Amino acid sequence: MESTQPTNLWGAAESYWRSFFPAWIFPFVFFYGGAVSDSLGHPDLFFVVVALPLFFWCFFRATRPWLHHQVKYWHCIFWAMVVPFLIGIVAVGSRLALLGLLHGGGKA
Repeated sequence: MESTQPTNLWGAAESYWRSFFPAWIFPFVFFYGGAVSDSLGHPDLFFVVVALPLFFWCFFRATRPWLHHQVKYWHCIFWAMVVPFLIGIVAVGSRLALLGLLHGGGKA
């Protein structure tokens, strides 16, 4: 079973990107969904009903290739945790930039 694992980081992403993709887009859904729900006046409802279950679903889906011994542990750590963290930084930055544009370049 060990020989069927991708040997490099990029090979793991190419083979199992469908498993990792929800974890990659979750930061944008989280930050922008939170902003929309806050403007609608229901931020707690969004976090409990949408964000929390979606977070766990994305995490378990992203770790499934490792749990089934299809990718190496460190490949899964990189694609399921490090990359979403970096994407989250981009999501925060893009949201702050958008808030700056919406408020006329003032402080967000």
